[in-house]
Amino acid sequence: MSPRGRKTRGKTGYMISAVAEMYNIHPQTLRLYEREGLLVPSRTDGNTRLYGDEDLERLETILKPDA
Repeated sequence: MSPRGRKTRGKTGYMISAVAEMYNIHPQTLRLYEREGLLVPSRTDGNTRLYGDEDLERLETILKPDA
């Protein structure tokens, strides 16, 4: 896997704007998590980020408040 994410072909996922809206966070926050290595979304041939179910599970863990 490249450091910039997995290249996908024909694989479905959520675009950054949809994920940001679902979790009520700014897209820049998702980009920050990617720069820090916390999330590694796949990429389309056009270099669009696609977040899959595993990425969303990891994001939920990141956003989960401490008990």
